[in-house]
Amino acid sequence: ADGTYNMGTTYITNGGSNEPAWWVMMDLIKCFWWPYWFTTDHSTMAGGATAVWYVGSTNGDYTNNGGNIYLRDAAADVESIPMHEYGHAVQWDIYGGWLPSTGCPSPHYVETGNAPNCAWVEGFASWYKCVVSGDPAYRWPGGGSVGYEAPTWGTVGWDDGDGVEGRVTAAMWDMGDSVVDGYDTCQVAWSELWDVIYGSTHRDNNFSEYWTRWKSMGKPKHHANKALFQNTIDYNA
Repeated sequence: ADGTYNMGTTYITNGGSNEPAWWVMMDLIKCFWWPYWFTTDHSTMAGGATAVWYVGSTNGDYTNNGGNIYLRDAAADVESIPMHEYGHAVQWDIYGGWLPSTGCPSPHYVETGNAPNCAWVEGFASWYKCVVSGDPAYRWPGGGSVGYEAPTWGTVGWDDGDGVEGRVTAAMWDMGDSVVDGYDTCQVAWSELWDVIYGSTHRDNNFSEYWTRWKSMGKPKHHANKALFQNTIDYNA
């Protein structure tokens, strides 16, 4: 029944089996507050989300649109997975309870081309992870990782274009980061990228539509276009 139930006091101890629940909570708190600290309009924040994690869980890793985030046991060992899944919840929320039909295969991969809608939804979630953590890489439990900064034209193992989720993530990262690499000379405020995506009327199906909206809102185009090109997204406009 609805109402309040006193569950007593619970302690999370260092080294205890439930300590990773604390790690997940801290990851999600960082995700929740990021728009507040990195945008000038503090009213443009997404709602929160609930993560379900427990010792031994094999249910994950995914986000039910409008519902909970489900994480496997090992997902708590890295911030990438909880933050990426929270990114899905963010996009669903700021789009007013909507996401485009993605056509994403299962499994799908950072470096592999898929439908542009899939690359946009997955790429956005990983970009959100990157800007919250300040780390342009996706890391898996056990030590595997893929970086977004170095890949460009001709990078072995990477497909090209806006149908690749890793290219979308890297393009958005390069638009706002301070590193000059290759064609990328862009450094806009993260709030500029957030401004374009925020709001239920800003429902973009893919990154191409996001770029069209970027231009229509009068955002800086020249250097941003170079950041896209560095990441094999060639809109030539």
